[in-house]
Amino acid sequence: MTPSIVRRGIGFLFAFVFLGISMVATGPRASAHPGRVTQRPGGSARRALVAEAVIRYARTVEQFVSSPTVAPIVIVGRYAFVVWIAGESGGEALLHLKNGSWHVLSMAGGSVDDPRYLESRYGVPTKIADELIAGMRKAEHR
Repeated sequence: MTPSIVRRGIGFLFAFVFLGISMVATGPRASAHPGRVTQRPGGSARRALVAEAVIRYARTVEQFVSSPTVAPIVIVGRYAFVVWIAGESGGEALLHLKNGSWHVLSMAGGSVDDPRYLESRYGVPTKIADELIAGMRKAEHR
């Protein structure tokens, strides 16, 4: 395995453990809508909520048999951009924080490297789209 895949796995494991601990302490935060999770403050907690929204969306809407690994996660303002891996498949997901919940706007195979696509297709503001793509490039090269 390459070091970046190992880091993704470790990051996901940390997020999953953190999420489990926080759910025991505070109770479930899930809403009745697939791919939507109520927002709570904090950097790693925000990433865990984004991952939870992607996993729930994958299992309920996309009908994945197993939960995807979600890492890296880049959050800029009210938008999140993630890489997901499920078995031999993988891709990216775009999420938007609306009314206190993360909503999956897109979850597809492949890779998006043009911020203008995020702007024209999903209405992501130009500056945020630029930061999401730059943040993902940086995270993938760590």
